[in-house]
Amino acid sequence: MCNINDLGKLVDISRTTFDDAFRASNTEENMKVYMDSSFNNKKLTKELENEESEFYFAYSYDTIIGYFKINSGWAQTENFDNS
Repeated sequence: MCNINDLGKLVDISRTTFDDAFRASNTEENMKVYMDSSFNNKKLTKELENEESEFYFAYSYDTIIGYFKINSGWAQTENFDNS
């Protein structure tokens, strides 16, 4: 599980994976605005310090190739159909 000591790596991989996934379908300006507001030290520090959020890196040997985040409790903001 990631902690505050991983902040720089988390910012980097967050920006890289978002860029890889969405650059082709967005303008340069939209990408910059979104990445600057979503993947910055202040925002990701707050998320890392949230006890109901966990970040994990995916590795290929010693190289970080991705990450995932698990939210639980009040940190979970997506609505799911419970039927």
